[in-house]
Amino acid sequence: MPGWSSGEKKESEHKTTIAFAGYQKDSYIIGAKTPRFGSGEAKGELTESVRGDDLYIMVDVCNYNMTYTMNGLKNHMSPDDHYQDLKRVIAAVGGRQGRINVIMPFLYESRQQEDRS
Repeated sequence: MPGWSSGEKKESEHKTTIAFAGYQKDSYIIGAKTPRFGSGEAKGELTESVRGDDLYIMVDVCNYNMTYTMNGLKNHMSPDDHYQDLKRVIAAVGGRQGRINVIMPFLYESRQQEDRS
């Protein structure tokens, strides 16, 4: 392109305009927790506001290494536990977000339609 030297990377010329003020961040990752009560029930918590933002939630329902304590015993999280935590985090948002996109490598609770021909 004209005006670019071979080793120079062009920064966005609109980065400093008022339309993009506060838009670009160092990290777009926000904290989400699902603390458990003594009975094994949990709640979803977000550590900062997501009002008007688009959310991308990543969940690995096949991760059996995650544990929680119920009645003093350590339990490994099942795919259903991960799925319930996903629903708790979505409920914690409370409809104030832009869009919610779930990235789930293993599509839990899905099935393939059987062709009966």
